[in-house]
Amino acid sequence: MKTLAKWSVNDYHRMVEAGILRNATAEIQEYWVLNLSAKQMIVFRNPQNGKYVEKYTIGEGMITPLAFADVSVSVQRLLS
Repeated sequence: MKTLAKWSVNDYHRMVEAGILRNATAEIQEYWVLNLSAKQMIVFRNPQNGKYVEKYTIGEGMITPLAFADVSVSVQRLLS
């Protein structure tokens, strides 16, 4: 069973303003956002002073999570 949360950009910004999504402030080293309609993955890494200083947008290839250096994930598979 697939479970997807669908948020608009406005929904996302409201959640950030409400303090629900404060990943960088909590020093979460990395998080991924899947934009299924655009077939893109946005990767945020390296939190500093409450903001991520690295942001990558990819649509293909493999990605390795920082927390699991021995694991590679297919970006295409996540987006399909």
